[in-house]
Amino acid sequence: MQNYKATAAILAGGKSMRFGDGDKINIKVNSTHIIDHLIKSIPNKLNIIVNTNSIRIDTTKNKLTIVKDRHEGYLGPLAGIYSSMMWANINDPKSTHILSIPIDNPLISLGHINKLLKLSKNHPKKIIVASWNGSTNPVFGIWPIEMSNKLNEDISNGVRSVEEWSRNNGRLLVNYISFADPFININTIDDLKSLESRLTLSSSKEMM
Repeated sequence: MQNYKATAAILAGGKSMRFGDGDKINIKVNSTHIIDHLIKSIPNKLNIIVNTNSIRIDTTKNKLTIVKDRHEGYLGPLAGIYSSMMWANINDPKSTHILSIPIDNPLISLGHINKLLKLSKNHPKKIIVASWNGSTNPVFGIWPIEMSNKLNEDISNGVRSVEEWSRNNGRLLVNYISFADPFININTIDDLKSLESRLTLSSSKEMM
């Protein structure tokens, strides 16, 4: 496809209500901030923005372009994707797609992202969504910006499910094959502790 260009949007717009007094945008996994890891995993040629409504962004050493939700009320990832589309329309009109990356998926890698981008370039009119072991992770996906008007209309009409909206608007799935879930989601402190234990154990086995 000619003139294909994606803008990467790290989605951190939620309230993080299940994460105690913390804020997902500031999560560390074994002393490394997730957001710093995700930024390093994004191809250098992509512009990076962070969709967040937080006022507590003080942990990353990277200079961030912050994009707040255009819809009030913390309406979820769809609102973040739409807001990212609108940012791209104004600030980078050559962008044709939004690559959405959830802040609470710390295992996302450059290889995972490149696999999505490859399929998206071959099918630019389609929404591209990640899948593992029969389960989709629709917040990790690629969205044609030309769908922004339809997305805004549906959000305004009460649609909130990113899974439902992607399924109903022409998506393709990218299946990832691995022993363990590569898109593990950090929703609670217990989730974080479990992942840290898993990574520590894995590292110890590799050193044997």
